[in-house]
Amino acid sequence: LGDTCVDMAMEDTPPIQPSIICLCRYTVYCLTTGGTVRWQIRLERVGTALMVYSTGKETLSIRLCVTTSSNSLLVFMDNKLMWNSQTEDTIVAIKLSSYSSTYQSVLSMLSVSGRVSIGYLGTEPNLYKVPIDNRFIDFKAKIQEMRTIEASLKDTGNVGVENKTVFTMKAVPGELEKGAVGLFIYQLDK
Repeated sequence: LGDTCVDMAMEDTPPIQPSIICLCRYTVYCLTTGGTVRWQIRLERVGTALMVYSTGKETLSIRLCVTTSSNSLLVFMDNKLMWNSQTEDTIVAIKLSSYSSTYQSVLSMLSVSGRVSIGYLGTEPNLYKVPIDNRFIDFKAKIQEMRTIEASLKDTGNVGVENKTVFTMKAVPGELEKGAVGLFIYQLDK
């Protein structure tokens, strides 16, 4: 592979072709059992942990989670990034766990500092939705109001404007080490 293998996993759940997934420092390789590369993922940061999981549905794609040294959890379907999450610390081990009937299929993550975190990649509904405003908008009245404002702007657009030309000139005195810049502004009345 040309790189240090950090973690490895096997996927041979039918109908998926049996595959070996290798997490190297900057690359994730998916190899056939014969050693041929099926696909690869190039990582921007150093990969620290790998987990291959199954959704229970028959699918032809391999689903995997990769954690990186930038405290990121990346969820892939084959070599396509599906989801990205930030973790509190750098994760060195990740497993799919079930602790009781309440906590099914949760992510157990061990950080570099020895902290164990339990996470859930669920579909929790958004609790903070913006309420829909049900008031009636009279578009004809709003268009007429906009035209009135535009007409008043056109009428008062040139009030108080004097024609002046501004001429700017920069002069640099001659010391090489000190570059002092002078700015002169002349106003010429027409």
